[in-house]
Amino acid sequence: MNFMGMGPWMMFKLAKKYNVAKPKELLEMAQAVGVTFLPCQMTMDMFGIKREDLVDGMGEPVGAATALQLMTEADSTLFI
Repeated sequence: MNFMGMGPWMMFKLAKKYNVAKPKELLEMAQAVGVTFLPCQMTMDMFGIKREDLVDGMGEPVGAATALQLMTEADSTLFI
C-alpha cells in the first residue's frame, strides 16, 4: 500500500535496517530456484491490472479453483 508515499518509504527503511534484499533481487532468486508465481485473476480484475502490467517472469493469471488444483499437486505451496 502506498499511503501517499509513506508505505514504500517505510518498507525501504525497514529492509535497509534489517539487511533484507530488494524485492527485485528476491524475485530473481526465487525464479532461479524454480519458484512459480501465479497471479490472481480476480485481484487483477478488481484493480484493473493487465497481464502486461506484471513484472517479467509471472505465470499466467489463474482463478481460485485452478490455484487450488495446482496447489494440491505441488511439492510445497505458499499463498500470499
